[in-house]
Amino acid sequence: MKKIILGVLFAFAFANATPNNIYEVGQYDVRDDVLYTIDTNQTLTGLVKLYFPSGALQFEELYIDGKANGVAKEYRESGSVIYERFFVDNLQNGITKEYYEGGSLKGEWNFVKGKLQGISKDYFELGSLKNEWNYLNSELNGISNGYDEAGALVFVSTYKNNKLEGISKEFFDTGELKTEWIYKDDKLSGVSKEYYQSGALSAEWTYKDDILNGISKGYYENGATLFEYINKNGKPFGTYKGYFDSGVLKDEILFKDGKAVSGTVYKENGKKLRNATNADFTRYGFEY
Repeated sequence: MKKIILGVLFAFAFANATPNNIYEVGQYDVRDDVLYTIDTNQTLTGLVKLYFPSGALQFEELYIDGKANGVAKEYRESGSVIYERFFVDNLQNGITKEYYEGGSLKGEWNFVKGKLQGISKDYFELGSLKNEWNYLNSELNGISNGYDEAGALVFVSTYKNNKLEGISKEFFDTGELKTEWIYKDDKLSGVSKEYYQSGALSAEWTYKDDILNGISKGYYENGATLFEYINKNGKPFGTYKGYFDSGVLKDEILFKDGKAVSGTVYKENGKKLRNATNADFTRYGFEY
């Protein structure tokens, strides 16, 4: 019943939005978020319009008794619509839509009494779904998904009170799991994992409060250990060890104060090949 009454009010207001009650800058003022006409000092009912210096319409919004009620539209100077919003008593209510310049839908957000609620979506310009965001009281809560233009799932993230919480996943464009990142209060915590497209484990990284802390390990696709070392407060600590896929030690690097200071490179038969160089440290991404 309430929706019917509001619909009648909006229809009445639009029907009476004649040139006599279309307002432009200088014809109204704002007090406590309520619009008043300057000439009569009464609450404004009608369409408020703003224009570009060229004269093209930039913005129009319907007001009833001084408050935004109904449709508000924002335009590009070319005339295409940017946003279409709906208001009830100055609060966004219903689906807000954003458009690409060519006219295709860019995004839609569901508002209830001024707050984002439920699923909001944004789209690629050709129309396929790009992201789904799950809101509760204007904060991300629950599962949100991202897609590529072909419709394949790219990521799945879990939020709690607008912060990443639990497992977030990324996928290869063919659908296989690529990464798993574990969050606590919006910070990486625990063991995060990377995978080969085959599904085999590629690497494990241990985090605490968004900083690498603990064991980091890499793997060959056959499951053999590729490397292992320890991070302490975001810096490598102790000794890095790399392996051939046969399991034989390939190289080892010694760290001091988070920087590589020395190391040894081995042959696959286990014999020493040479001392490690700065080029070896750089190849692995270590400071020296």
